[in-house]
Amino acid sequence: MLSSLARFSVRRRRLMVFGIWIPFAIAIVAASSAIGPDFRTEMGMPAGEASQAEQLLSAANPNEGGASSQLVFQTAKTIDDPTVVKAINDALAAVGKIDQVDVNS
Repeated sequence: MLSSLARFSVRRRRLMVFGIWIPFAIAIVAASSAIGPDFRTEMGMPAGEASQAEQLLSAANPNEGGASSQLVFQTAKTIDDPTVVKAINDALAAVGKIDQVDVNS
């Protein structure tokens, strides 16, 4: 059965591409845009110790009770080079000026 499907696909390449694959891709795009771009990256925890710890962190320091992130710097020089140190410190200062963001360096 698969060999006959393979022969059909090879012999009728244009039909497969223009008649099946492209309409299928268009249908997928139309269906995904009909569903909407409502993507979320938030996570809800059930009531438990982890949820209580998150609430405790949020109450103690609102900036530490949510998501965390990491900045990575790449340089051809060493990390001790004065120009690299200045660039990193400038970047951390710029990030530290953003509301509700704490910088731990």
